Amino acid sequence: MGFDLQKHVYNLSQRLAQRGAGAALAALAALAALTAAALPACGAAGIEADENTSSESSALYGALPSGWTKTAIGIMQAPTNAQYDPSIGSYKVEGAGTGLKTVGAGSDNVYYLNRTVVGDAEIDVMLASASSGSPFTGGAMIRAQLNANSSFVAIVWDSNSSNTRKLVARATIGGPATTLATWGIDTVMKLVRRGNQILVYRGGSDALHPTYVTTVTLAGMGAATSYGMFVSNSGAAAADTNYFSHVQVSLLPEPFISKDIGTVSPAGTATYRYDTSDSYLNAISLGSSSAGVKGTADAFQFTYRPMVGDGSFIARIDPPGGPVGAKGGIMLRSSLDKSASHVLVSMDSSDNLLFTRRTSQGATTAADVAFSAGSYAGWVKITRTGTSVSTYSSLDGFTWTPFQTAVLTDLGSTAYIGFASTSGAVGSTSTVTIDSALFLPNTFQW
Repeated sequence: MGFDLQKHVYNLSQRLAQRGAGAALAALAALAALTAAALPACGAAGIEADENTSSESSALYGALPSGWTKTAIGIMQAPTNAQYDPSIGSYKVEGAGTGLKTVGAGSDNVYYLNRTVVGDAEIDVMLASASSGSPFTGGAMIRAQLNANSSFVAIVWDSNSSNTRKLVARATIGGPATTLATWGIDTVMKLVRRGNQILVYRGGSDALHPTYVTTVTLAGMGAATSYGMFVSNSGAAAADTNYFSHVQVSLLPEPFISKDIGTVSPAGTATYRYDTSDSYLNAISLGSSSAGVKGTADAFQFTYRPMVGDGSFIARIDPPGGPVGAKGGIMLRSSLDKSASHVLVSMDSSDNLLFTRRTSQGATTAADVAFSAGSYAGWVKITRTGTSVSTYSSLDGFTWTPFQTAVLTDLGSTAYIGFASTSGAVGSTSTVTIDSALFLPNTFQW
């Protein structure tokens, strides 16, 4: 199969457009798209454009983001490496080894790019492409330990089986690994840890709406667990390369604490939903009868967790039901005092996206700023960097448009971040539902 220039340029335009990297890249993306539409497909021997060949060869791969570790599990018959290109958000993993041991008890031999998380978390991966000189396997994995006979759950891209995807697991340390499910070609891989259970999701190109597959129980799960991507090459003398994009390792957003800030009458409510049939995995509904986030003292329902240092919080908001003046969204707060400095990005009952802030303890809350940079779909993000707090909006939860930024002059090392709801008036009740929440501490990059 020859090199399809039209397809190659179109893919470039799509990749640039998805990154949302500013006017220069947007212009280049538009030019690439126009060029692709005008050019006929043409061939160049030796360059493939199908799924088993890399389209990333011209990317600028280098050092990995902080927190990632390269681990050779078992025996490697070829040199291995892993690199990252921040301009396109792609990880390049050159792996070796005979693969995951799936027949009888035994040891695994795979190259594993991973990071360790304490407590429950999830890994989301899109398997972009591969450059293969021999039969290979690659995919996403949660592993109890980094030794070769550890328990694990993995979603595997297997070139030995017509590029089908397989769910493979070793439920006990040292026990046999088995194939639990097989499905056709898709790209989204999602594994979620809850205690000693691993929830498995799969999907096509829509990373935000994966399909639940099953739950696997693993023995040997300690507090710390590794999450990552692996590649093997059937023991060949040359490494095989897989490219992974849209990679995120995220702490799950609980446990949260529910608290009424200021006067809320009747008392506010917070109801958490977890349902494996729901691809968003989690949602929280907040009810509040309160005056709101305004003036020099607030009154609202706050469901929060502490956050030490820098980090981000992402969620998707449905417009609140209730009276005019009702708001619901996500908030970062310097303390739990009703007059604390804060940043709130919320939606009101008229479906407006709003930015609210009080920059120091006891100061007057500034007037709401409405989002005016284009359309949005309820996706919002708050990012803390030192005393600076920035907000963003998104149509898809991946490509972010800056909204507003505020400096909270009294923000200490510990802040409080979570969900906020107010009806805007005591005696009137509103309810807001917020789902798809992800908490990204400062050592996690997306």
